[in-house]
Amino acid sequence: MNYTPAQIIAAALDPVEVALAALARKVADLPAPRDGHDGIGIDAPAWSLKFHAAGEVVSHFHGQVFRALVDTGEEPGDSEHWQRLGTAGYRWRGERTEGMKLTVGDLYAVPDGTVYQVDHKGASITLIRRGRDGDPGEPGKPGDKGADGIGADATIWEPRVYREGAVVTHFLGQFFRALVDTVEEPGDSAHWQRLGNGGLRWRGPVEEGDELHPGDLVPKDGALFQVDHTRQRRLVAARGEKGKRGDPGAPGKPGADGGALLDVTLGTSSLVFRLGLPGAEREVEVDLDELVERVAVALVTRHVYPVLEEIGRRLVDLERRP
Repeated sequence: MNYTPAQIIAAALDPVEVALAALARKVADLPAPRDGHDGIGIDAPAWSLKFHAAGEVVSHFHGQVFRALVDTGEEPGDSEHWQRLGTAGYRWRGERTEGMKLTVGDLYAVPDGTVYQVDHKGASITLIRRGRDGDPGEPGKPGDKGADGIGADATIWEPRVYREGAVVTHFLGQFFRALVDTVEEPGDSAHWQRLGNGGLRWRGPVEEGDELHPGDLVPKDGALFQVDHTRQRRLVAARGEKGKRGDPGAPGKPGADGGALLDVTLGTSSLVFRLGLPGAEREVEVDLDELVERVAVALVTRHVYPVLEEIGRRLVDLERRP
């Protein structure tokens, strides 16, 4: 039987149409797509030893990301105050001990020196097997002499003279070295050099543009912030809710009777004030001669002397003219 080209093409397309219809049915049976959760991004700041607010997202260890469930100062990892986000990153746990709880990304060692990593299924994968011990290396050269430390016996700063090079502690555990002989207080003075970033300092309310230093404690809107080593403000204590109004206090005791001015009498050279005090009256006399003399001297000093000096200068100018 002879077939036309159109019949040949139609016969070849039949299996394709059947396959496409089956594929369409499978696509129709797929569940409807849903919105995904918001991503955390890759700009989460590194965790630091400070107070973190609930909801704050940080990175820690080697690329692991955590979200604070409550206001906390604890370290992420084993604390219930933090929620692990995703399974990325890894964390060195050291030699495995009995009862150690392992999570995805943990790296740990066993006594024979083998290092394992926990994968996303919770299984331990061998990363490093311990090889044979190598030959001892050549002794290293002695290192350079280190700088003298500030020690823990620095004196507490007090108002007095300090010589150049003196080391003191001030505020709450902050250390300073005197750059010159000085009597100024450490902190904002150019006479002192801050040593390290340790310790705290209560700054109180600050103005916009004021320079802040690591360890500064700054209140704002009822909350307390600490300046970290990057000079960013980190929340230390949030403002609590307003408390209930307290019960009225007990009535106070009656106060003592106050004094009063009863009369003023003008004499020839004095004023007499009659005062009513609790349980008695008292007269106080003020000498007007002394008062008038003091007023006159003050008026002459302030007003007459300048006029007389100006008159004297003009007389001198007149005498000098030809």
